[in-house]
Amino acid sequence: MDCRHFREAVYLYDADTGEELVMSFRRHCADCPECAREAEFKRRLLELVRRRCCRETAPESLRARILMQVLVLRRGTGEEA
Repeated sequence: MDCRHFREAVYLYDADTGEELVMSFRRHCADCPECAREAEFKRRLLELVRRRCCRETAPESLRARILMQVLVLRRGTGEEA
């Protein structure tokens, strides 16, 4: 993985990212201090957002609408819910 690809992909990386890509990220960060700093920045940013923005819960009606949209989108791609 080159630095350009890493920087494009790092913000798409989440808990659902496949193991092969996670290992590729880790290898790249081990060899590239600049990208390691970028990944650490993203980790800290997400941690801050979770701490500051997740104190309140979305209204149940909003949660239900979002869930329904996710299910509709998954059915459209053939992915199981």
